[in-house]
Amino acid sequence: MAVVGAAVLSAVGVTGASAGVTYAVGVAVVATVSAVAINAVVQDKLKGLNQTGKSRGLTNNIDPVGDFELVYGEVRKGGLITYAEVSSDNVYLHRFLVLAGHEVDSIGDIYIQDEIVSFASGSEGYVTTGAGGTNWNQKVYIKKFTGSPTQNIYSDLQSLSNKPTDITSSFKGQGIACLYIRMEYDADTFSGGIPLFTAKVRGKKVYDPRKDSTSSAYDNSLGVSTHRTNNPSTWQYSDEPALAVRDYLTSDFGVGAEQTAIDDDMIATAIADCATTGVVGSQENSFKINGALTTGDTPQSTLNAMMTTLNGTLFYGQGKWRLLAGAYRSPDAAVSGSNAFGYDDIISDIGVSTRFSRRDTVNTIRGTFIDGSAEGRYIPTDYPEQQIPSLSEDNGQQSVLDLELALTTNSATAQRLAKQVLFVGREQISISAAFTLEKAFSVQVGDTIELTLDRYGWTQKQFKVMGWKMSGLDGSNPVVNLNLQETSSTVYQWSISADEYQAITHNNTSLGDNTAGLAISGLAATTASSLQTDGTSMSRVILSWSAVSNAQLRHYEVQWKPSSLSNYASTIAPNNAIEIEPLTAGTTYNFRVRAITVNDNAGAYATINATAVTDTTAPSTPSAPTVTAGVKQLEVSWQGYSFPSDFASMEVHHSTTSSGTYSLIGTSAGTSLVHGGLTQNTTHYYKLKAKDFSGNISGFSAKGNGTVAADVQGPQGPAGQSGLIVTLNGSDIIVNNIDPRGNTSTVQTALNTAFLAANPLLSQMSDIPDDAVVWARFVNSADTEYAAGRAPTQFSARKWVYADQDWTDNSGTFENPAIFSPLVIAEEAVVNHQSALSITAQQLTIGQNINYLDGGGWKIGKTSYSDTADGLWIGNPAGASEFALATGANAGSANEHGILFDINQTKLINPTIMSGTGSVQTAVTVTSNISNVAISNSNGKLPSNTSLPVTGISIEAVGGGGGGKGAEYGNNGSNGTNTSYVLTGRYLGASSATIISVTAAGGAGGTTATAWYGSAGENSAFATGGAAAGVSFGDGYDGSKGSGGGGAGGRQPATFTSSTVGGAGGSAGVHASDFVDLTGYTHVYLTITLGSGGAGGASARFSKFGGDGGDGEANYQIQTSSLEQVYLSPYEPIGVGQTWTNFGNGSGRSNSVHYRNTTDKPIAVNIGGADGGPGALYVWNSQSSTPSGTTGSITVGGSGHINVYEAYTSAIIPVGGWYYLTGTTDRVWAELR
Repeated sequence: MAVVGAAVLSAVGVTGASAGVTYAVGVAVVATVSAVAINAVVQDKLKGLNQTGKSRGLTNNIDPVGDFELVYGEVRKGGLITYAEVSSDNVYLHRFLVLAGHEVDSIGDIYIQDEIVSFASGSEGYVTTGAGGTNWNQKVYIKKFTGSPTQNIYSDLQSLSNKPTDITSSFKGQGIACLYIRMEYDADTFSGGIPLFTAKVRGKKVYDPRKDSTSSAYDNSLGVSTHRTNNPSTWQYSDEPALAVRDYLTSDFGVGAEQTAIDDDMIATAIADCATTGVVGSQENSFKINGALTTGDTPQSTLNAMMTTLNGTLFYGQGKWRLLAGAYRSPDAAVSGSNAFGYDDIISDIGVSTRFSRRDTVNTIRGTFIDGSAEGRYIPTDYPEQQIPSLSEDNGQQSVLDLELALTTNSATAQRLAKQVLFVGREQISISAAFTLEKAFSVQVGDTIELTLDRYGWTQKQFKVMGWKMSGLDGSNPVVNLNLQETSSTVYQWSISADEYQAITHNNTSLGDNTAGLAISGLAATTASSLQTDGTSMSRVILSWSAVSNAQLRHYEVQWKPSSLSNYASTIAPNNAIEIEPLTAGTTYNFRVRAITVNDNAGAYATINATAVTDTTAPSTPSAPTVTAGVKQLEVSWQGYSFPSDFASMEVHHSTTSSGTYSLIGTSAGTSLVHGGLTQNTTHYYKLKAKDFSGNISGFSAKGNGTVAADVQGPQGPAGQSGLIVTLNGSDIIVNNIDPRGNTSTVQTALNTAFLAANPLLSQMSDIPDDAVVWARFVNSADTEYAAGRAPTQFSARKWVYADQDWTDNSGTFENPAIFSPLVIAEEAVVNHQSALSITAQQLTIGQNINYLDGGGWKIGKTSYSDTADGLWIGNPAGASEFALATGANAGSANEHGILFDINQTKLINPTIMSGTGSVQTAVTVTSNISNVAISNSNGKLPSNTSLPVTGISIEAVGGGGGGKGAEYGNNGSNGTNTSYVLTGRYLGASSATIISVTAAGGAGGTTATAWYGSAGENSAFATGGAAAGVSFGDGYDGSKGSGGGGAGGRQPATFTSSTVGGAGGSAGVHASDFVDLTGYTHVYLTITLGSGGAGGASARFSKFGGDGGDGEANYQIQTSSLEQVYLSPYEPIGVGQTWTNFGNGSGRSNSVHYRNTTDKPIAVNIGGADGGPGALYVWNSQSSTPSGTTGSITVGGSGHINVYEAYTSAIIPVGGWYYLTGTTDRVWAELR
């Protein structure tokens, strides 16, 4: 049958004799009679070509006006989020997920993330668990809507508690297949954020002409006859691609063709051609359509995609859409056998293409399909590649075509399609020619014909009609132009002798479930308490559990809270045990632990409860106390008690009888307590109890007792038990609500009362001795200025008058001299001017003078000025009116030194006097390691300036800073490494040795911070720490010069997204500094090894890093001095008290005679030679015996120096030294002596 004006959508086709093969499934090839046909047919029928779109696959997209999706067959898919609402103060999130823009047959399994979930009841409602073990805790509610014409979403949700509030009664959703999803906020359930929801959908119901008894294609063997084109309620679900193509052609969201514009007989034939094929027992490989298409794509693109499911050809002719499936069709008898086309049927030149170029020749096809098996879970998967039997046909070169089959979910079907495309494409001979109408008019696109052309060696060779075009309608002879491509039945065969199906090996079978093996078992809690350095007790719990078996474990998440609270504290543990502290003793806590993988898959929580404990061990019971007597008091002490580390205080209990009731009178954290205000000669009894910081109290000790000493009778009274002690206290004496400035008897009485209260050792004012001088300043307790901490306005300075037994009249100041003390405590007496054998005070302030009597002075380590012990003495030496300062040993010893002042002289004894100035060299900053840098040379001088002695060096350094922690469960920052410095040298000529060796430790790496934005690194002594990230999942900033690196940012809290803590900043490196005195040292060398900053921790999940810690750094500064010691001679200078004497020409001096300086100071000798032979002057240092000849001498003048007339030489002869002239006759010999 001739089809005029055909628009062709073909799986594989060739148009024109010179065209190349197109290796694709569903590529549009348009061959028409004229441009008018294109405009009138194709553009009208394939409307909307300017639209684009793509199926969303396994995703959830938010778009209130997005394109609908069409679902044919069965597929797992995500959808379009068109509605979102939060309610109940952000507790519930409501969403509608649109799956299809039409009614679907059914909605099956629901997936959350990649797990099929179970419901508390039936196939919808509250979600309980996932197939992989994820516990959703019924925090998710799901209801399915298929989009039926009677659907009413609003009314169906009214019975639900916590339902969406923004929808109205008009919200029905008829014709829209969707899911209603409600999530109840729970930080644990949604720790990874909002999950992905997908569903398995059985798609659109379609019209089947084979099931319509009024259709020419009706097939009563199918058992259904009720389908009608005008009544969609009679349609049924089908995954036949021919029916899906028909539905799209007639749908308003597709081409929009009339129902009568479809060739239903060809639809029925195409369905039959799609059936499974192959030898008996072959894997089921029928052509099916299973997938989703978007209305945003063009109709032509959509139809091309649908053609891939059956390797079909769709064309439009004579007012109908016609469809051919990928199958071999036998030639009609009218165009085969003896009726085959021949030369008589061709009326034009013949264009022949016998072979494509190697570039266009494909011998291998591979690609992906959507694996709908249980193992595949509708995820794109590679199907086994199809290849020609031998690549030798193409010179051994592989040429590959990637063929994507996005609407095919069966592996065998995908392989069958790929094989058809491969072998059909290998049929490379094609011809084009004009044929007479007689035969050509009876064929159409897709038909098989036979052609006999002996010139080409063809006898009844089969060709497929790829293009058909009629010309000559303008009045010339009409002809039909045909484009033909060779074909055969074998290119469509799936299996000849055996099943060619190759099974898919799924990627997930070898890896297993990465969420398996995360269950926590053996969780145990051990409670304990520990003592701190301050003696307090801290409660803690040690959690332990069995390690999980999952090899992808990253860490364990550990949470805890008091059972009375709702919110958990959280931390991570790298191993299967952790210690948590501090806890509140006596409080019951809830603990839970779960395992987290490197992909953030979380196992279920294991829980346990425990009550925190504290220290319950009481201190040991003390021994009986020691009781020491005093005036009006007893001192109770426990010097020998063995104090526990958590000792808090000692309770002192008192009784007036040995077997009486003991009452607590006070506590002391020391070793004694004074019980005051007691009556003389009375006996008292005491017991002790020790108490620790946890409140545990020991039992009573054995009792101890003591008797109060007799009261003091004045300076002539009985002697006490020890030397007189006066304790000074500078506090004011407070008068209770009385202005102390008055001079009435009432004021006097109030002053007496206040003074006695401040001096508990006095029972009455008459106890003050008659020769005692007592001063006091009284202040009104109600004085507002005094109460505010400022100088009082109501105060009075007074002196006690013994004769009057009263205070002097009011005065604002004290007389001079006065020693003011409101509190006087004396074990023997209160005496004139607080005169005492010993004064014990925390601070002694002298207003004017200290008068040292004969032999008095300040002393440290020395008992007197002449004491030979090492120490310091300042004062008035005994037996002289003088002042002296003595240090070290004195009294004529060899190392005597000091200063003595008297009325006749100031004596400086053995001083060391230095002259010159000191300086420091420029500080040197060390940023890289140095080794054996010279600080001083062999003479102890600065190497760069040998005139400057090195007297010292200051060095300071910091270790490397710790790195900041990485983002959200990232790694801890690395610790910084240590910085060290070593100084070596020789002291006073000894061998080289280490002077100092110091290490400045590196800072610790950051761990978990307390806030999502991280924390800054710690400042070092040299630089500020690296800043925290401050933003979600941001990198921390690097530290410098030993400071810590900043922590990376965690996750900022948001609706339905819990925050996660950021990384803590690293600690700074330790700071070390020293000043070293190098006096006496030579050959000093310095070595400094700098620590490195710790690396910032990484997060495998977000690739965000904590800041690196700063590298260690050091500096040093050399101290030099130009000071030189000035030596003082014990003798008067030469010339003082001396005169020249002439001994020349034999006047008292002769050659070859030894002479000695017997004076008490050096002398000068000056000699002039005569004309005689050569001579020399020899000198000796001080020695008692006469030298022998010139032995041991030093030659001062020799031959050639003093043998010439009037030639001179001179020498200084020390006290006791010798001199000797020989070899010449003196002409001049003079001595200054």
